[in-house]
Amino acid sequence: MPPVGKLRFEAPVAYDTMYPAEGLDAKLPGPQCLQPEGGGSEDCLTLNIWKPAKPSTSPLPVRLFIHGGGYQAGSSGDPSLDGCMVVEDANVIYVTISYRLGVLGFLALPELKTAGNATGNWGLLDQRLALQWLQANIGAFGGDPSRVMINGQSAGGYSVLLHTIMPKSHGLFAAALPMSGSSDVMAVDFLGDAFEKGYRLRDALNCSEAAARLHGFVGTKECLQQASADDLLAAQIALQPDTVQQHIPCIDGVEIPKHPHTMMMEGRTLTPIPTSFEPWVVGYYNNQIFGSWLEGAIAAVTDAGYHCPARRVASLFAKQGLPARVGVVQAVRPGSVCPLTDVLFPGPIEVAAFMGAFHGYDVPMTLLKPYFSTCNYTVPERQLSSFMSGVFSAFSTSGEPLPPLTNKSTSPELANITSWPTWPAFLSIDATIPTLVSTSDILDVKCQLW
Repeated sequence: MPPVGKLRFEAPVAYDTMYPAEGLDAKLPGPQCLQPEGGGSEDCLTLNIWKPAKPSTSPLPVRLFIHGGGYQAGSSGDPSLDGCMVVEDANVIYVTISYRLGVLGFLALPELKTAGNATGNWGLLDQRLALQWLQANIGAFGGDPSRVMINGQSAGGYSVLLHTIMPKSHGLFAAALPMSGSSDVMAVDFLGDAFEKGYRLRDALNCSEAAARLHGFVGTKECLQQASADDLLAAQIALQPDTVQQHIPCIDGVEIPKHPHTMMMEGRTLTPIPTSFEPWVVGYYNNQIFGSWLEGAIAAVTDAGYHCPARRVASLFAKQGLPARVGVVQAVRPGSVCPLTDVLFPGPIEVAAFMGAFHGYDVPMTLLKPYFSTCNYTVPERQLSSFMSGVFSAFSTSGEPLPPLTNKSTSPELANITSWPTWPAFLSIDATIPTLVSTSDILDVKCQLW
């Protein structure tokens, strides 16, 4: 049901109305959830499903993707997430989901606590409702509910790891593959910090308990539920500096009982879930523009936000006897990184070579975009894309991430790879010449700092 009115700042409610006998026209994605820059709708809790055109004689594995965007923006209907090619190539069911964002998805306040004392993680509950829907309905689309792999990038990757420790997400998926996201300091707020953000927004809207009653509301909750979405977003933007995440998941003591690392150390992950971590490289600019200090700054941010958290989380999973694997993309050839610009602008745009590989570039590579994009991709890049897509498909099929080589992955270097080691070893993926190197050391000294 649309999370509006009395359902705003509540756990999502499943659609309980009979579908019309003639069916629903679901050929296009639903509206995106409300975005800070404008656009979208509160009535946005939809999902998109792609399936191969050729019928299968047996149920197919399911890959569910959770989009990124810092928990503030993004959409399941983003054209760059189209799954048409990957479902045909990998013979899987591919699903993208929407979830409430920003203040509407992650506002935490004592006054908004549910009957079970949960608060603030409304967007994560939307994701879980989508997983529950898949368990009940994906069979009608030819999918196997016992082989659902949850996959996400950035905030979506953080979400994937959070679901592995959220007690009520138990049994809804069989494998987890986060990309550029781990359950680290960037992923969650402590409850007190989340409340402080909530208090500022509540007061900016004159919705404190006293002010709400003065204006005829029962209290803060009704005041916030009756506020216009535009006013909520305007308050969020006014209170949010450009460089600070405003509303993100929080350790509410119910949905997220403790800090994720604490729960992993206690062995409170949803075992036995095969887990793969993809801390892809991040960066935009080079030394020619910003000076030599930037290389160190980018390396520090990448280590603190991606490499080291993935290393720590993989180690915690390994200590519980779970088969955790890590892959690191070391380089992607600069000069052809235009999948997102093709979507954002009227015509294809070649991004300058100095940009290199950047945060989010891994997503189109896993969806085989180099095979039908207008970008000037090379043969090695297409081989890498095919390999990465195969890794994801193999992981969703069997829980083992190493795929059999397809007719597109004919590189002799790739042909020599026979196994993907479990942590503490990892695979280093160099896309200039697509080779994979196994090593047992990753940033040991640097990660001690973080």
